[in-house]
This record gives sequence, structure tokens and C-alpha cells, in this order.
Amino acid sequence: MTGLQRTRARVTGGVLAALPLALVMAACSAPEETEVAPTAAPTASPTVAVEVTPPPTRSDELARAEFVEAGPSGIPSGANVASGAIGDTPVSLEGACTGDRVEYALFSAATDQPRTELARGWMSCDEPFSQPVSIGDYRGVVQLSFVDADAVSSGWIRLLADAA
Repeated sequence: MTGLQRTRARVTGGVLAALPLALVMAACSAPEETEVAPTAAPTASPTVAVEVTPPPTRSDELARAEFVEAGPSGIPSGANVASGAIGDTPVSLEGACTGDRVEYALFSAATDQPRTELARGWMSCDEPFSQPVSIGDYRGVVQLSFVDADAVSSGWIRLLADAA
């Protein structure tokens, strides 16, 4: 064995002998824990939208639509009720919703005539909703429907015959 080979063998043997000792030393000494300050301010937990509960039916109510995003089994559900006929008295809409806004439409619902859209509009959820509706010269049963409820979690709207 040459002198260079003997030196390599001693260095390699020394490193291998020191390796178990280094591993034991590393396992016995725990790293120092440092407290890390949060990088962002705590955020408030998101608020859960409260479902809007439709009011009881009134005697002057002609039609109603209701919508709940998280209905039975988590499936959106709704109801459209055509309960009266529009006569010669003026009519108005009122409603409420939780969310941003919802689009509604009022249709003719007479079974002996083709379905016709009588009115369409948007209801904002951040303010009370009540407004008169012009339906032209139509007289008969109507149906009120939500046609775009993607931005709400619940809502209701109804058509009322205005007091003369």
C-alpha cells in the first residue's frame, strides 16, 4: 500500500467512526424553537347568510315566487304560485332576498292562451323592495317566477292587488 492509500484509509475510517457519534449527538439535541409572528392580521370568520322567510299569504295576493338555495338535501328549491286573476285594479310587487340581486318575471298563466311575459325586472337584496307594475291590458291568471337567482341564497316576491 502506498503512502497516499494509507492516508485515504485513515481519513475514511476516521469519518466512518465519527458518523455514529454525530448522529447520536444530533438526535439528543433538540433545535431551538423560535416563535414566529403571524404575517397577516387575523380575518373575521365569514358571515352566514340568513334565509329570508316569506310572509304569510294575504287576501290581496295574486301570485308569489319563493327560492331557497339550500333546500331539502342541499338542492335549491322554489315555488311559483298563481293564485288569483288580475282585474282592473293596479298591481304592485314586493319582496325580499338574501344575497346580491335576483331577476324576476311575471307571465300570463291562463290555460287557454299562450304564455306571455307581462313584466320583468331585478330586485336588489340590500333595500326594501316594493314597486308598482304595469301589465298593459291583460286580465287573467298570472304566474310570478325567479328567472335568475344565481346571486341569492333565498328570496320571495309577490304580486299584490293595490287597494282602490
